[in-house]
Amino acid sequence: MVHCRTLKQALYLRHRLERRLQECGLELHPEKTRVVYCKDIHRQKDYEHIRFDFLGYTFRP
Repeated sequence: MVHCRTLKQALYLRHRLERRLQECGLELHPEKTRVVYCKDIHRQKDYEHIRFDFLGYTFRP
């Protein structure tokens, strides 16, 4: 899990992680790896993913 402040930052980091993992012969799981919106009063857009499960907890707005 990685927390980013902007969508642009999250997409950039995901791309860099994919490249680094490829160098090690690994890959991100395509169904488990996604950018998830965390609610904030400054972000009013609609997002595809707004919840996720981590270590037995469900995080959602």
